[in-house]
Amino acid sequence: MTEESKRHPATAPAHSRQRREHLPWERPKPASEDVDAPAMVERILRSESYRRPDEDVDFLHSDATRAIRLQIDYLKPQLRLEQTGIKNTIVVFGGTRIVEPVAAAKEVDRLRQAVDHPYLVIHSHS
Repeated sequence: MTEESKRHPATAPAHSRQRREHLPWERPKPASEDVDAPAMVERILRSESYRRPDEDVDFLHSDATRAIRLQIDYLKPQLRLEQTGIKNTIVVFGGTRIVEPVAAAKEVDRLRQAVDHPYLVIHSHS
């Protein structure tokens, strides 16, 4: 810390409830001072460049943020697992189709017939 900074320490602005005067961006110029000011402020606030990045869907879906989206895709389940105390998991890729018991029984019967009569063609309708 320099001598100058010791004499004039920089401090953050006081909380908005403790300030005597509003900061410039908290209270734009009234129309009585500048007729165009309210409309200009409104245009700025609605501008794409003024949107917070985490609320800007177009930005989040852009090619430039793909890596960030992938990180979030991994981070979300990781945090959920940690919150629930899960330390290890097994990940299975792919899918399966579980056959209903009645349909499975019919297929077993069809296959048994095929084994008993190998030259008889039995078609499945599933």
